[in-house]
Amino acid sequence: MKKFALGTIGFAMLVAVMAPRGGDDAPEQMTEDAPEEDAWAQAAREARESGTSVTRRADPVAAATTSSGHAGSVVLERRQGHYFADVSVNGRNIDFLVDTGASMVALTESDARKAGVNFDRSRFSVIGSGASGPVRGQLVTIDSISLKGKRVSNVRGAVLEGSDISLLGQSFLNEMRSIEMKDGKMVIR
Repeated sequence: MKKFALGTIGFAMLVAVMAPRGGDDAPEQMTEDAPEEDAWAQAAREARESGTSVTRRADPVAAATTSSGHAGSVVLERRQGHYFADVSVNGRNIDFLVDTGASMVALTESDARKAGVNFDRSRFSVIGSGASGPVRGQLVTIDSISLKGKRVSNVRGAVLEGSDISLLGQSFLNEMRSIEMKDGKMVIR
């Protein structure tokens, strides 16, 4: 039986199928010291306090940049305590919150439509539960996800009812060679 991990950002619920971590398939990870509150709680608190949505970046500068100091790497700068990335999904650019704790990619309905990911709202069912109650959505397979040239095909994902931010989770990140977080930067190789 599959287990689901859920988190909330404001009023949005996010879900990812839990998968065992570690082993030869998992990327090497170096994590920063854990904050006193988790990223979801922090993002929700900051959104409530500022009256803004966490789905939009504070500035228009692209979140993902290639750094010459890290050949073949993608370097993401931490902003508002989180890592955001402009990602190509089936050739369409979508803003994601990078979530190394989510076991799969989760798309908003709007982002799924934009990227041409097939889903049917009439087939949404309860796929998990969170602090706010049942979470509805549909599991999908995403044809292609690319982060600055790092492309993965046939990616497991979910389209979530009522979600307002897409997550880049482990069903994509596990295909990378390594992920390091240090000094406010995430380096994906």
